[in-house]
Amino acid sequence: MICLMTVTRTQEGYSLSIPTDLTDDIIKRLTMFRFRSKVEFETLPDSTPVSMLDNIESGIPWIGLEQSEKFTPHMLNLDLLDAISFDKGCYTGQEIVARTHYKGTSKRRMLRFESETPVSVGDKVSCSERDIGDVLNVAENDLLAVIPTDKANQELTINGVALVLSPLPYLKL
Repeated sequence: MICLMTVTRTQEGYSLSIPTDLTDDIIKRLTMFRFRSKVEFETLPDSTPVSMLDNIESGIPWIGLEQSEKFTPHMLNLDLLDAISFDKGCYTGQEIVARTHYKGTSKRRMLRFESETPVSVGDKVSCSERDIGDVLNVAENDLLAVIPTDKANQELTINGVALVLSPLPYLKL
């Protein structure tokens, strides 16, 4: 996953809401795929405030520069959020995404936790003093982290601070 974005139809065409720190990279990549189409890209200031806490409570990940290209769609629960098309033809990474969907299960998933003290994006989730996962998003003491699903009900910590597993509206463990 490079990033997640929302696409909105406008009178002029389409508007993409993408992480500011990935704007140049995303435009460069999209430009590679426009071929001979008359597609233009324009960067506009961000005018839509997004609540990270609402996203965390809903289990909707946010991918910024620190997380770009570190996770697969299944790890971020995009298959459970109906954010992946398995009917579409070829796209970069499609083979592994389809194989995971049709032939197996994802062994790593994004889960929601609460921490007694604030943590930071990129902090490591540990089990028995061994790093097993990464913090993806944080708002106050709520966080989303990608960990092996078989460790979800174990005693997990971040920098020695205990984590408590919180439910996601679309995932049963």
